[in-house]
Amino acid sequence: MLKKKIVLAGIWPRIAAHAIDLAGILTLAVPLYFAAVLPNCYSLEKVKENNEVVFQAQLASELYKQYTDELSGTLYYNNAVNSISTLTTSTIVLGGTATKVHILDALHNYYTIHRETYFDDKVNLTTEVFASSILAVGSSTSNIASFYIPENEVHYAVTLIDSNNATITLEYVKKAFENAVDELNSCELIKSRQDENNASQLFALWMLAPTVAAAAFLFTGLIPLFMPYGKTLGKLAMHLIVLNGSGYEIKKWQLIPRSIAYIALELVGGVLSFGATFLISYTMTMFMKKHRSFHDFIAYTVVADERRSFWFRDRLDELEWKEAHKDEEEKSFLGEE
Repeated sequence: MLKKKIVLAGIWPRIAAHAIDLAGILTLAVPLYFAAVLPNCYSLEKVKENNEVVFQAQLASELYKQYTDELSGTLYYNNAVNSISTLTTSTIVLGGTATKVHILDALHNYYTIHRETYFDDKVNLTTEVFASSILAVGSSTSNIASFYIPENEVHYAVTLIDSNNATITLEYVKKAFENAVDELNSCELIKSRQDENNASQLFALWMLAPTVAAAAFLFTGLIPLFMPYGKTLGKLAMHLIVLNGSGYEIKKWQLIPRSIAYIALELVGGVLSFGATFLISYTMTMFMKKHRSFHDFIAYTVVADERRSFWFRDRLDELEWKEAHKDEEEKSFLGEE
């Protein structure tokens, strides 16, 4: 006589079932996200507009220099400094185009001409104040003896206090240039546009989570409600069923917390933890009693092999079945044919 027999599903069939479900989730979520969600939460035109404003503001500061014919990039060029002569004029080749940059001119013009354009609480400096406060002329800190425009030239240059310590000057000017760039990018005009773009991109990325969660709820929450024994498409393919923790048929309402727990802890939680919660859950499946994962513990369920298991609707159904087959059991016990 047959008795209730629950053969728990192996780890690999369960992983295969989840892989099939995950493939279905992504197949639905990805086109849904790009076709319906992203266009309504992320404006590419607005991002381009903000980038153009930032581009023009940076370009106007003279700390950046356009290096292509199209508005596709700017050159933050203090890294061109490798000798004292390059502080006056240097040439950088990018994309096959030679671009001349004048480091000292750019630094001087930002502080003495453009600074007030970007800040309400900062003033333009005179050339003398710029030389003393920004370049620290006359100080061993910068090793700069003088800041001037050579005769018959149009670009600023420096002389050194100690010509053997040119590295000190180069590093000092590089740092001064970086400070100027940092100050420029902290102005409200640039920062507000960059913050707006960053917030927009972050929100668009965040909206991927509810999109995937919605698709996951369809595959792991709604479909099992209309399939026998809580089957998802993956479980259907792998011949797996979901039973309650006592080995009886699962109630439909139990599938809802099971699905929510799976989506929150293993799918979304797995992404946020770089797979940690997913790995922990399947480690539990391999080594713990009844091979339960996180969502099985929460919903009090087990996953069984449909083809090797024999189960009942509930305890009462099992007792009624045994009573109805009592005579067969006695005959089997007595060895009667």
